[in-house]
Amino acid sequence: MSEPRLQRKPVGDLRGHEINKSIRKIGKSAMGRLAVSIETFGCVQPIVWNERNDKVVSGHQRLSAYESKHGKDYMVDVWVVDLDEDDHKMAMFTLNNHVGEFDGDMIRGILKSVEDADQIPIESTGFSNTEVDQLIGEIDSVEPYEELTDNKSSSTL
Repeated sequence: MSEPRLQRKPVGDLRGHEINKSIRKIGKSAMGRLAVSIETFGCVQPIVWNERNDKVVSGHQRLSAYESKHGKDYMVDVWVVDLDEDDHKMAMFTLNNHVGEFDGDMIRGILKSVEDADQIPIESTGFSNTEVDQLIGEIDSVEPYEELTDNKSSSTL
C-alpha cells in the first residue's frame, strides 16, 4: 500500500463510487450553496480518490459542482489513497459521518461575523438560513457532557 499523496487531476477523470449515489443525495438548494462556498473559498478540501479502484472516496458532491461550473477539464487537487474495496466503503462512510459537537457561543460569533460582512453570503458556509437557525437551536438544547472520571475521588500513581 502506497503512502497518501496530493495530486492534481481533471474532474473528468474522476469517477464516483456507485454506492454513493444510493446513500448520499444533495438537493438543488444545497448544491447551490456548495457551489457558492466553492466559488467563495476555492478548493479548501481536496477530493479523496482511491487509486486502487479508480473511484472517489469523499467529495462526490464537490466533484459534481466543479464539473458543472468549470467542465471536465478543470484541474482539482485530490488526496490519493490506496484502499481495498472494504476499506474504501468504510472510509467513504466515515468521511461522510460528521460527528462532534459545536461550541454554541463560537458558532454564534462566527455566524454573526459572516452576517455582518456584506461581501460574504451566509450561503457560503454551506448552510441555509433555516439550517443556521436549526443549528443554533440544537446547540442551545444540548446538555454539556459529563466528565468521564469521577471528580470526587482522586488516585495517585
